[in-house]
Amino acid sequence: MENSLGQEPCVVAAYARVPCYGAEWIVYPLDSDTYYIGPDTSNANACQCNTVTYSLLSACTACQNSTDIPSWSLWSYNCSTTYSEEYPEDIPEGTAFPHWAYQDVAVCHSFVVPLSTHSFP
Repeated sequence: MENSLGQEPCVVAAYARVPCYGAEWIVYPLDSDTYYIGPDTSNANACQCNTVTYSLLSACTACQNSTDIPSWSLWSYNCSTTYSEEYPEDIPEGTAFPHWAYQDVAVCHSFVVPLSTHSFP
């Protein structure tokens, strides 16, 4: 599920948070039986409350062979404003957001791993 620059979803998800935090961001690997949670009320901002960041972090979860992906409604619970199928900030330099990150997660209420990323025998 790499982007056009060969970056894994976890790296791209880290870039997605940079405009709101003004610094390099790290997405740490998941421990077993854990998942990435949505923003709390103190950090519910445009970088967190959009379906693109949600999809990138969900893909990051899937790349770690985890199926513990929260629904979009759970992820966005603390967001007073949400952005669907768009990233409301300028995309940071040094990365590119893949087309599948813009999927409509409201349809299934969750991220769907793109078929084009699967290997078939």
